[in-house]
Amino acid sequence: MSEIQLFDNGEFELHITPVGDSFKIQAPGLARSLAFHSAKDMLRTVPGDEKGWETAPTLGGEQEMWHVTEAGFYRVMGQRQASRIKNEAIRKQVTRFQKWVFAEVLPALRRGELVAQQRPAIPEDYAAALRRVADEVEARALVEKERDEMRPLAEAYSQFMESDGTFEWAAVAQILTRVTGGLGRNNLLELLRDLKVLKDNNTPYQANYEPYFLLVPGGHGVKTTRVTPRGLDWLRQRLVKHFNHQPGLFAIGEIA
Repeated sequence: MSEIQLFDNGEFELHITPVGDSFKIQAPGLARSLAFHSAKDMLRTVPGDEKGWETAPTLGGEQEMWHVTEAGFYRVMGQRQASRIKNEAIRKQVTRFQKWVFAEVLPALRRGELVAQQRPAIPEDYAAALRRVADEVEARALVEKERDEMRPLAEAYSQFMESDGTFEWAAVAQILTRVTGGLGRNNLLELLRDLKVLKDNNTPYQANYEPYFLLVPGGHGVKTTRVTPRGLDWLRQRLVKHFNHQPGLFAIGEIA
C-alpha cells in the first residue's frame, strides 16, 4: 500500500494516500475540518464508488478508517457551502479550510507534491493569535453543543416506530421537522405530492414504492401508506435536496 502523506497547515491536516495517478483522503479529518458531526454524516451523500474503508495506522494502533476518493473529495468540498452555515464561528472555520484547500492543497496535488508540510504564517500580533485560538475553541464547542441537543431526538426516535417497524406520517413530519422547517403532517404530504413522491391518494408511485414504503390495509378497502426506516432516510435526502440545505446539519443525520 502506498505511504500515507500529510498536508498540514497548523490548523487543518489531510491524510492523503497516492493511488496511481489519483489519491484518496482519510474521511475523519476531512469531516472535522468541514464541521460535520462525523465522517458518517459527511459520507451520506457520497456514492459508494467514491468512498471506502480500510485498515489504517493511528496513534491507537491499526483501525478501520473511512476514506474518500479524489472524486469523493471534490464532491464533499463542493457540497459544503460555507455561506449557508448560520453559525459564524463554524462558517469561518469551513471558509478557512476551503480557502487553504483551493489555494494550497489542490495546486500542490496537481504538481504531484503529495508531501506538503505547510506551516501557518505567524499572526500579526498577540491579539490576532488569541482571536484565532478563540475561534477554534468556539467552533469545536458549538459542534459538541449541537450534538448534545440532538441526543433527545435520537433517544425518542424508536418511540415513533410502529410495531411493524414503519412510521406514520405525523411521526415522519415530526422527525424531519429540522429539514422541512416545521411542516406538519398535511403540509408535508402536500409537498410530497407536488414532488411526485406520492399520488393524489397519498400512496407512492410504483418507482418509489419498495423498499421505502409499506401499504397497510385499512377499513373499506383503503390502504394506508407507512414509511420504512430506509424510506425515512430516502425522504430526508429528497427534502434536503429540495430545500437546498446542508445534509450534515440535521438531527435526522444522527439517527437514520
